[in-house]
Amino acid sequence: MLENEHIRVCINEHGAELSEIILKKTGANYLWSGDAKYWGRHAPVLFPTVGKLKNDEYFIDGKRYSMHQHGFARDMDFEVEEKQRTRAVFVLKSDSETKKAYPFEFVLKIAYTLFENTIETPHIRSKIPTVRKCLSGSVPIRHFQRSFKSVMNMMTTSLKLRGKNHAAFCR
Repeated sequence: MLENEHIRVCINEHGAELSEIILKKTGANYLWSGDAKYWGRHAPVLFPTVGKLKNDEYFIDGKRYSMHQHGFARDMDFEVEEKQRTRAVFVLKSDSETKKAYPFEFVLKIAYTLFENTIETPHIRSKIPTVRKCLSGSVPIRHFQRSFKSVMNMMTTSLKLRGKNHAAFCR
């Protein structure tokens, strides 16, 4: 749990998923409750893909890989790299299981930081090759790699809680 004088935030190590964002002034939770009757998640981390691959598969150099919708990060336990009162950093690293679906070395870091009534979540990525979504499911993907250094600022999302029952996404 992260907390300051304005907000309290709960984050699950499983999936590094935000599960509560409580504005202390009103007691309002700004995240979905996670009612399994409808949808049991809150704010899942989608990695390494967003969306669904045709037949849940893709090919690299003629080899077939299977990956479910939105990837696997939301279903894995993250390591807590840093934990302070108003900041936490979660890390997921490639291993033998992730390489069955995504055959690349990667380190995915997600930092949550509270500033007054704002939660900032810059996704710090290092050594992560991107995989282009193949619409046909049969187009081979050749060694795609992207440097995230130049887009780090674009990958910062801030959620600012204002007033009673609304939230605004900024930046």
